[in-house]
Amino acid sequence: MKKIKLAVLPGDGIGQDVTLSSVPIIEALQLPIELHFGEIGWECWKTSGNPIPPITWELIKSSDATLLGATTSKPEREAQKELPLSLQSSPPPYVSPIVQLRQQLDLYANIRPCFNIKNSGQDFNFCVIRENTEGLYAGLDFYPLTNELVGVINDNPRWKKINSHNAACSLRLQSQNGLSRLFEFAFEYAHRKKINRVTFADKPNVLRKSSAFARDIFERIAEKFTDINADIHNVDAVALWMVKRPNEFGVIVAENMFGDILSDLGAGMMGGLGFAASANIGTEGCYFEPVHGSAPRIKPNCANPSALFLTISLLLEHFGFITEATQIKQAVQSIIKENKYVTYDLGGKASTQTMAKAIIDRCLVPKQKKIISFLATGNEIIQGDIQDTNSNYFAKLINEANGNIFQHMQVSDKKDEICAALRYLLDKSDAVIMTGGLGPTSDDMTRFALADTVGCDLLFDEGAWAHVVSRLNRFNLPATDANRQQALFPLNAKLYPNENGTALGCHFSFQNKSIFMLPGPPKECRPIFENQVLPALMADNFFMKKKKYRWLTLGLIEGEIAPEIDALAKNSFTELFYCWNYPYLRITLLCDEEEDHENVVHAIEKRLSSHLVSRDGLDAFQSLQNTLQNFTRPIYIIDNATEGGFSQKMQHDQLHYQEHNLNGQIVLHFAAENSSSYPEIITLSCNAFVKNNKQYEHTLAVPNRGKEILDYVNSYMAWQINQFIKTYETQ
Repeated sequence: MKKIKLAVLPGDGIGQDVTLSSVPIIEALQLPIELHFGEIGWECWKTSGNPIPPITWELIKSSDATLLGATTSKPEREAQKELPLSLQSSPPPYVSPIVQLRQQLDLYANIRPCFNIKNSGQDFNFCVIRENTEGLYAGLDFYPLTNELVGVINDNPRWKKINSHNAACSLRLQSQNGLSRLFEFAFEYAHRKKINRVTFADKPNVLRKSSAFARDIFERIAEKFTDINADIHNVDAVALWMVKRPNEFGVIVAENMFGDILSDLGAGMMGGLGFAASANIGTEGCYFEPVHGSAPRIKPNCANPSALFLTISLLLEHFGFITEATQIKQAVQSIIKENKYVTYDLGGKASTQTMAKAIIDRCLVPKQKKIISFLATGNEIIQGDIQDTNSNYFAKLINEANGNIFQHMQVSDKKDEICAALRYLLDKSDAVIMTGGLGPTSDDMTRFALADTVGCDLLFDEGAWAHVVSRLNRFNLPATDANRQQALFPLNAKLYPNENGTALGCHFSFQNKSIFMLPGPPKECRPIFENQVLPALMADNFFMKKKKYRWLTLGLIEGEIAPEIDALAKNSFTELFYCWNYPYLRITLLCDEEEDHENVVHAIEKRLSSHLVSRDGLDAFQSLQNTLQNFTRPIYIIDNATEGGFSQKMQHDQLHYQEHNLNGQIVLHFAAENSSSYPEIITLSCNAFVKNNKQYEHTLAVPNRGKEILDYVNSYMAWQINQFIKTYETQ
């Protein structure tokens, strides 16, 4: 793979700190990116009167992208005072390096993602896309006024007294080409990200002429994107509703100054400019920067590096490194949420370098899921006299609650075997749930094995003994000395009541691990598990809030596609499951709801799109039945693939089976042919005609597995009829 050449310009002030602390993530993730450092900013201006030296321009133009830390900008008068004396007599004009980059590289679109990075309060995830080269920042700023401007202004009776020296003027320049490419970019971005709303923020009730000009262009482009809701609102109203209902926005697009204001408001909603990342994109070039400025008043090594990490994430996403981009974003969110290694602006005491290292470490070693294991004791289980139904019951409830299970183990009543199994599971798990071996007989060794394993004494509990005596008395049974062992528990163990038996359960903590001891009979342990153990696991964050994505596919082989899908989700906090049920392959992705997996899901969906049967688990026939409910035109099928077998499997009023073509109708031809070169391969094909014009075609080569292939062909035909209808309805 060709390496990407990245120009890294740390800039001024905190730009140096956050850049040099954050860019090691690129090497840590082993990305094919070469870093080339250059100079930009205030120190360059102070020494040469040029904030972007010629050598830096050469570096920028020879690179694939530029990563900018932060630069200092000052008003022209203050800027000229800091020039060397040799230049102060005839000072060069000061132009912000950021403005120079955007205009000279024609980087017309500025992307500012805004999302609930702290996972608190009202949820939101929108993006401000700002025009970068025109509008009120086009550089048409005048004082004194030119004679031409004075003439234009004086034509209005209200401004008759204006002359060249008692007023200043800035022009909001908007071109058809500039607005067209901005709106195209915004809608394409929304389409790619599967965002269903694009809002144009302007001021049509005041700037009537220029806003009407922009509106016409916006509406014309919006017509191309029928799947996206397009609307236009006053910029001040958008600002209000961004604060009150941020979750309702998707993409907000605006001219230069309005976009500048809205994007900083969005940063404030995230928690401040310390989280504000941006990408600046043109037809050929691009540069990426955090937008917090150089902040010269902040002490060295104290600034929040989050914005620079999120900026690197945008850069990686731009170049197709979706998984790595997602890793960085998730790592930043995770470190902020844990609130352990954060800078002063987040209420912490960590330095820039410390927080940056924590984010990098989290990228390389994602946060660990808490693991649960089960240990069932009893000779009767080992010998097969009874089954361990408890562990299966526990596992089902834990799985439904999105817990993570490592292993089920079964051992005899021998204490050394229980000890060995418990030591192994404690090494691999965060919680072990033990059942059985708590009775009063000589072979009930579970509590004694626990004491030996963790090195603690068992203490006699009077409350537990009172329960044992009371329970036995209810059945007119004596409480013997043998029963007394049921009142032995580790020091500081939390006891769980058992309404259906004598042996109480308990929860014991050991080296940040949880051990639960429960009696063996299901009628005793299951109520304890539901009422005590599950809530304890929940309180200790064993269960994740998960979102599930499901894809049912046709034409994929698990052994071939799984490595690709695994690579797309690599190092993200997700779980992938594959289930092969001929002829379908089901792929399931479980995601932590608190993390952002949008890019991973989008990448997987893109890879599977040409083989996708459904996203809801329905097979091809079920999906087709649903689609046909809303499709009224008849479809004529010429079946040269199953020789009429499909018609027996799929009956519907809209489907008609013919042996020849019908002029003017919707006709689908299906065929199945063996390859002359590879007889073990069969090629399935679908060709759809509307009024004798081919409007859809598809082929799929699959292994010929004898009689089973008929199931494949039938499913293929149902799938392709469904795909054709969806294509036909969008035309």
